[in-house]
Amino acid sequence: MKITRENWLLPENIRWGLRNAREIVPTSTIPNALVASPLFSGTPIQDRELSIKTPDGQNFGMAQYLAENHVDGLLVMHEGKIIYERYLNGMRPRDVHSWASMSKSMVGLIAVQLAQQGRIDLDAPLAAYVPELRDSPFGQASVQQNMDMQLALAYPQALPPDIGMFAAAGLLPARSGMPDSIHGFLKVPQATEPPANGIFYYQNGSTEAVAWALQRVTGRSLSDLVRDMVWQPMGAQDQAYYPLDAAGSEFASGGLHSTLRDAARFGELIRNQGRAQGRQVVARPAIERILATPSAANQARVRQSGRAMPSGTGYADFWWHPIQARGAVIASGRFGQRILVDPAHALTIVQFGTYPDTRARPATAGQAITRQDNVLRTDDGLVALAQAVSRHLRAAR
Repeated sequence: MKITRENWLLPENIRWGLRNAREIVPTSTIPNALVASPLFSGTPIQDRELSIKTPDGQNFGMAQYLAENHVDGLLVMHEGKIIYERYLNGMRPRDVHSWASMSKSMVGLIAVQLAQQGRIDLDAPLAAYVPELRDSPFGQASVQQNMDMQLALAYPQALPPDIGMFAAAGLLPARSGMPDSIHGFLKVPQATEPPANGIFYYQNGSTEAVAWALQRVTGRSLSDLVRDMVWQPMGAQDQAYYPLDAAGSEFASGGLHSTLRDAARFGELIRNQGRAQGRQVVARPAIERILATPSAANQARVRQSGRAMPSGTGYADFWWHPIQARGAVIASGRFGQRILVDPAHALTIVQFGTYPDTRARPATAGQAITRQDNVLRTDDGLVALAQAVSRHLRAAR
């Protein structure tokens, strides 16, 4: 069966779809650095040496972790050296793979950098930078509220925030009446009454709205911003790319694609406080902000939304903050995409996966998402893997 825009999201085709967006839609290339940042090898870890203990008391081996997450690629770095690297299901080291919603964390890093430079005020209404959104919940909220997903809004049931956005981005066929561009889709949701104890509503529109604002304040495309502020300065070895919608806008909330090793370089950039190739390429205060633990109120909002891991988490600047790994951050994406940065244990873990995920996403703030029933597919499972690696490293000293 030929794989097309109509069927790539089916479970039997999702692996191909997450590796081959360029066969479906136009894309914007993010060029690699002229000189790649070297990745050195450390003492390798074998699958049999890792025992994964999840917060609910279950124990798993590495083989089960890889299988349950349908892992295509997994890379672990400790103290800047690769200690585990696996490619499965036909993926090769120079193949690119979708980041899915890990892409949101890239937008967060760009936004925080521009704020540190005084080029954007995160406390200003987003409509101050994108007047077209003045009547939208995205525009009426501050840039920071968008980055923390603190918007009370509702999408029409026929235009959910995931599938509707995929169609607006051109990755799925648009049904009659659907917006044919990402910016058009941002004008669809309506404001709702926020609860007295605050709101956390994870959806794609906020990231697209912030990306639009970043492009307005700089006069540059998102691809160019990523190239000049992150990708080339960190020493990426390979090109990355974003899918483009019909109007030429990047799919900022879920479209970034790269190799596994370059995703690891991104994680290492965060772990190393913005340093790469022996120099400061991202201002340290920007990284310190990304790594700062969110407030108790922030964590409570996430918990009340039903999005939190069983052990608890916070969410700020388009990054997750797992309570089980203090000081760590996670970029997380649908179908098994993960980057965990744990400075306290000098760990960076990057995972590309393709497990089927057909759970319906909430169309309205306050509507609970169906929880992932496989703990190994949650951020708790990823933290448990990081803890297993740390236990092994301590025992091997």
